[in-house]
Amino acid sequence: MAENKELQDLTGLSNVDPKERPMEEADLIKALLEMAEENTSTKEAVQIDIKRGGKVRFSFRVNPVSDDDIRRARKAATTYMANPSNKKLPKIEKDRDEVLYRSLVIYNATVPEDRAKIWDNSKIKERFDLVQGHETIDKILNVGEKMKVFEKILEFSGMNEEDEDDVSVEDYAKNS
Repeated sequence: MAENKELQDLTGLSNVDPKERPMEEADLIKALLEMAEENTSTKEAVQIDIKRGGKVRFSFRVNPVSDDDIRRARKAATTYMANPSNKKLPKIEKDRDEVLYRSLVIYNATVPEDRAKIWDNSKIKERFDLVQGHETIDKILNVGEKMKVFEKILEFSGMNEEDEDDVSVEDYAKNS
């Protein structure tokens, strides 16, 4: 009996109002599928306006990024070297190009239709002699704009949400 209660607590459902809990497995599956769909749906996309000189120059929509999107962007922006302990061991990270990493996250988060019109625009790529769509981001956005867009994407993806239980570095230092 106690083991069953522990299993229920692992789900976090014991802290949820019983009226809000899925009543049946079908309801649970439906809720899970809806949440997964929200992660890839353009209906859930947010619009980002790029302003310069007090006016909106262009807008585009972004979807939340997944763990896999972040992992792929990090891997693509990282150079690796042989493990100094033993060459037979897996390679280790040498350096990560943070500029490339942020560009890849922005590029992959952009809704496909907007990505094609803006970042993969053949006229822009030809004008600046670019090969990859993510390179367009560096040509069009300045550093501040790029950082704001990147942070907005992370926030929209739930990565910058602060939990009430989280302790900031400042709070930790005050209480030490």
